[in-house]
Amino acid sequence: MVAVLLVGVSSIAYVLYGSPGEILAWIQELDVETLHATIQGYGAWAPLASVGLMIIHSFLPFPLEILAMANGLVFGLWGGIYLTWVSMVLASWVGYAAARLARPLVLRLVSEERLARVEGWAADRSALELIAVRLVPVFSFNLLNLGLGLLRVPLWRYTWTTAVGIIPNVVLAVLAGQLLAVGPWAWAIIGGVIVAFGAYYYTRWRRRKHEKGSTPPA
Repeated sequence: MVAVLLVGVSSIAYVLYGSPGEILAWIQELDVETLHATIQGYGAWAPLASVGLMIIHSFLPFPLEILAMANGLVFGLWGGIYLTWVSMVLASWVGYAAARLARPLVLRLVSEERLARVEGWAADRSALELIAVRLVPVFSFNLLNLGLGLLRVPLWRYTWTTAVGIIPNVVLAVLAGQLLAVGPWAWAIIGGVIVAFGAYYYTRWRRRKHEKGSTPPA
């Protein structure tokens, strides 16, 4: 079954992006503009090409964020968010399935008793905790998919907590792609607004602190 999964993903990669050597060379030069041009080059098939890239990302090392940003450039804000979110959920199923199928191989390296203890710990995690780990950028999306699949988190619980937990990162990454389309001045405006709000609230805090310090005791 593992071999079937790998063959399937390899076939998608070959059909969309060529031989392994071509894919590796393409990854080395990968950036938002490259992905933008690649996805857009498929025309009406661009959504499927984007989904295929997300699934391939489960097994090849390139930043997930630049794919989400490219989706924002190609499909717009709401289309990019929807497509990125759906394709990430699909890719999470691929990682989950790969981990479940690879479990016999893992048991050759780790004792079943030790793995059972870790599974027990994972089973005690609340849904809120599973959502929270998705919100932390330090934890790799793919490694979490593999880890939670290996620890046999129930599929429905895994799916809905993943679907909820990835929303903020998806929105931010696609929005960043939209800002790239608008131009560098958009970043300057956003930075200016952030600085202005920070200065405003800092001034208010200083004023309140000064007023409290100058109020005579009753």
